[in-house]
Amino acid sequence: MLHAAGVLKRSRDSGGLMSFGTRGEGAWITVYATSGHAFMRIAGLRFDTSGRGEDGPRWRREPHDGNGYVARHPARF
Repeated sequence: MLHAAGVLKRSRDSGGLMSFGTRGEGAWITVYATSGHAFMRIAGLRFDTSGRGEDGPRWRREPHDGNGYVARHPARF
């Protein structure tokens, strides 16, 4: 999604997203990453591949606190 939006020059796996952009949470977009998984919050909504009852990337209703994840964001967002 970030690559398609032009925020990333190339796709990255979750480990690569651990050093993406700027450290910390962003105002609009935050990527939460570990070496094995990543998800993001965009305007307060979670976009993730993991969740209850459904597979694949999608918007998720249930929250994810991000504990144990590195928070990164695009500099302008």
